Amino acid sequence: MKHIMFGLALLLAGSFAESPPLELSQVRVKETSHFMHRLAESFNDFAFDLYRSVIKDIPRKNVFMSPLTTSILISMLHMGSGEPTKLILARCLHLMQLKDTRVHATIKKLLEHINSMNSTSMAARIFIRKGEKAGLYLHHYLQIFMSTLMVVLYKGEF
Repeated sequence: MKHIMFGLALLLAGSFAESPPLELSQVRVKETSHFMHRLAESFNDFAFDLYRSVIKDIPRKNVFMSPLTTSILISMLHMGSGEPTKLILARCLHLMQLKDTRVHATIKKLLEHINSMNSTSMAARIFIRKGEKAGLYLHHYLQIFMSTLMVVLYKGEF
């Protein structure tokens, strides 16, 4: 009985103890983690939408796809597009509930995390026609998606 009472007393004392205040960097990490979790949920919703769409036409067949890669590629398009395309792509990726300004910065952190693992690596690239102006989009694209731009010479129409 004494052991039970002592255990309850310790439990109660621990529950009333004050935790030390969080430093600003810890708060930012928690906010980023929360936002990354919400971004992952959005990408998961997109992945299931994509999967359902693909298997609709080929029931009972094996399907191999990379929804994360597809999400990243559509995010690249989202970053460089204007209205109304940007809105359509945001709906497609389930990004409507997220603050647009943080989406691409969080994707960058996600890519850094994935690429930091020894067993995985991701690559993506945007191809543009020679003479096409990429402007500010190119600068942000190179920073966020850790990729390079490939200039392609096309024969005929684009």
